[in-house]
Amino acid sequence: MPIEPRTLAAVFTQVARCLEGHDLALETLDDYRADAAAGLLTVDRLRGFLQGLSAAGALPYEDYCEVDAMLDVGPRTALLAMHVDLIRGLDTDLGVRRAASCAMGYLQALLDIQSINSDSYRAHREEIQKLEQERLEELTSLRLLTAAHVGASTAKRSQ
Repeated sequence: MPIEPRTLAAVFTQVARCLEGHDLALETLDDYRADAAAGLLTVDRLRGFLQGLSAAGALPYEDYCEVDAMLDVGPRTALLAMHVDLIRGLDTDLGVRRAASCAMGYLQALLDIQSINSDSYRAHREEIQKLEQERLEELTSLRLLTAAHVGASTAKRSQ
């Protein structure tokens, strides 16, 4: 789940202050900061790192509790993050489908050369085209529904 940049800045600042004198822990914190900048850091992964620092005694327990509380994500943020992940997944799926469709087109062109007059080929070709169209309609409707829901959630939040 993504973490807000302001929250990350506050967490990294507070943890860095506590880790002064722990060079290895500070280097690791810098790696986590780089992952956060690249969008690869999740709440669970950061929490695990902070728990390890606390267990090792590098991060005082009180500071750990305070930083952990900053990482609590509300249900609205969690829902929006799930929608973003769903849209990314649908985009990936649609890209894969387009590539498969292109490959299918090449295959159909080859088959056309070999069996241009075959009735069974025509039947299979129509069935494949029908399945491709159904899949595209399904993906499009899911994507539009998800985008509309995310848009409505964003509009509510901005009011």
